Amino acid sequence: MKKLMAWSAFLGGSFLAAALGLVIYLGMNGAAVSADVGAAAVLAGPSGSGEQPKEETLQAASDQTTKTYERIVVLDVEASDELTGPEKEALYRIEKKCGELLEREGILTYGVSETDKEAGTDEKLTLVEETNASLYLGLMFDKDEDKELFGSYVCYNSLYFRPWLTNGSFADRMERSVVTAIEGRALGLVEVEEGILQEMSIPAAIVCPGYLSHEKEGKLLLTESYQDRIAEGICSGVIETFKELE
Repeated sequence: MKKLMAWSAFLGGSFLAAALGLVIYLGMNGAAVSADVGAAAVLAGPSGSGEQPKEETLQAASDQTTKTYERIVVLDVEASDELTGPEKEALYRIEKKCGELLEREGILTYGVSETDKEAGTDEKLTLVEETNASLYLGLMFDKDEDKELFGSYVCYNSLYFRPWLTNGSFADRMERSVVTAIEGRALGLVEVEEGILQEMSIPAAIVCPGYLSHEKEGKLLLTESYQDRIAEGICSGVIETFKELE
């Protein structure tokens, strides 16, 4: 009986030792396999074709952001035949100044007058589409039989609508920005039901900073210092609009 017990104890101890050895062996090989797999994953990267350098990854993300949303504005001078040469030049100077100020802020601009001063509605719409513009902004001066009428206003069309930005809110911001910059008189918003604004599928407005027919305001509109202030007001409104969109 004692021999049987001793033999059983011997077999049990041998089995336990063998089992323990097997566990240790599997554990060591498992760690080696895990290390090999981890190393392979690092070498392969997310796509399995080699790890992408950090700088390239950031650049790719930046490019994707740029493709998703572009800060582009089309500027359009509404220079009617009723305006004289100096009056038209004053509008073109405001357009140019706006372009310079906006591009300093990283906002790309396209001037309709740069491509074709006689461009019609179809050509302007094509420019907006081809440039993937985010905003359209027209510039104009007004004249009236009432020589006492003066002040600024902005035209818009209510057809275009986004939950976070309507043409009305865009026009209102532009008017407030311009009037603040020139310390002028706000005449309010003018809703139009015809013309290029009705054809736009992006936020669009036409800014009229004043009346050439008013003796004092007419002279101010033709001075470079006043034109600079108008441009600064326009740019301020555009920048705030992009902040809202983004």
